[in-house]
Amino acid sequence: MSREFKKKCDRCKKEFKYVLKSWNEKEPEFCDDTCEQLFYEELEEKRRTISIKNNMLLIPKKYRNLKTDRTQLLDKCVNTNLYIHGKCGTGKSIFISNLAIKYILNGTSIAWIETLDFFQKMRVAYSNNESIEEEVQHYCYFDGVLFINDFGTSNKEFVKMQLLTLLDAREKNELLTVITSNLKVEEIQKQFGERILSRIIGMNIKIKINDKGEKQKVNTIYLFKSEDRRYSPEKWSNNTLEMENIQL
Repeated sequence: MSREFKKKCDRCKKEFKYVLKSWNEKEPEFCDDTCEQLFYEELEEKRRTISIKNNMLLIPKKYRNLKTDRTQLLDKCVNTNLYIHGKCGTGKSIFISNLAIKYILNGTSIAWIETLDFFQKMRVAYSNNESIEEEVQHYCYFDGVLFINDFGTSNKEFVKMQLLTLLDAREKNELLTVITSNLKVEEIQKQFGERILSRIIGMNIKIKINDKGEKQKVNTIYLFKSEDRRYSPEKWSNNTLEMENIQL
């Protein structure tokens, strides 16, 4: 049996007549449809604000408030995998932090790996016989954008094994991944081997950042074609492959 009560609206707190259908009801109640709509819109906005704040904290504090001078490139780099290489000081980390913020403000979650710190932490855990599988698996299948900053700081066998697991999972599951490195693509094979190189090439896009003057820092985006995977890095580095060249 239903009974009529007076109750305060869960949004505006105005008192209204309320018909209780069950003593177990726990859902919020509203005085009218407008209050109900506004309540859920405000709730969604609160959740979005919390998500933005939590994701922003994943970006290293050093880079959060720095602005890239390559803002015109950001829109071209959304929703695609990236391998960004260039010498130290060319602004790779600042660029990807701006890209990460762009994703976050558009409602996409991110994860961020500082390669040196991450693998140092994993080596310590490994040497202490502590399990690292759960953390690696989290990044392998993270269904957002994974940023791997400063790839190539270590090429020890333990690091190679974890990198291969990570990159293989993300390439096969077509999960968005952004990598920065001081290494050219042809240098990856020398330090990490053909298998890791093939995963990076399989992710499709590379941006080259050089240091020949401010206006020339971001030079070209190269799009790997799928058939390029069968060629060796030596042929790639000698520019014997046909690749689409997009001048910025």
